[in-house]
Amino acid sequence: MTDYIALLKERISEKHLPHELTKRTKPTSVSFVSDGSRPFQKNAPAALARNWIEGLDRLSTADPPGGFSPDRWRQLIDDGHAFLDRWGEQAARLGWAAKDLFGVHPAAPAVRYDAMGLVPLIAGRRVIAMTADTALIGTRNGILTYRRSRVNAVSLWELRRAASNDKPAHSHGIGR
Repeated sequence: MTDYIALLKERISEKHLPHELTKRTKPTSVSFVSDGSRPFQKNAPAALARNWIEGLDRLSTADPPGGFSPDRWRQLIDDGHAFLDRWGEQAARLGWAAKDLFGVHPAAPAVRYDAMGLVPLIAGRRVIAMTADTALIGTRNGILTYRRSRVNAVSLWELRRAASNDKPAHSHGIGR
């Protein structure tokens, strides 16, 4: 009988997974490039993470977008804050963008999983490791691997901005 643990270790090494979990580190003076358009400055990852936190703070007082129940929306906001507290600066350093983390499909934000960023998929779980292209989400039964993709996604704040621009400046009928 084959030793299951040895076989599992062999399979893990074939997939080139990190032997240690990625650890949060402080910003360095090394320049990083986000999307190729301009280099990050020394404290850019921290500033970018702060921008994401501010975006989530604004979303926390907004009504949920279509398809999100109030409970699911609250979970998404809580997951976003927990993620950014632990991984925000590192995600910025690794080149993750708002759409990678907070992306949703513009027409079907709650159901088009192919366009969802990492945070809408966390659903109360925790990210346990990150690379430049993947994030591992720990579950009760194992690990889910999220791979960055930009399939027709907009960030949640772009979605909210578009929704607020579609609303009339004043409403007719019952006032609020």
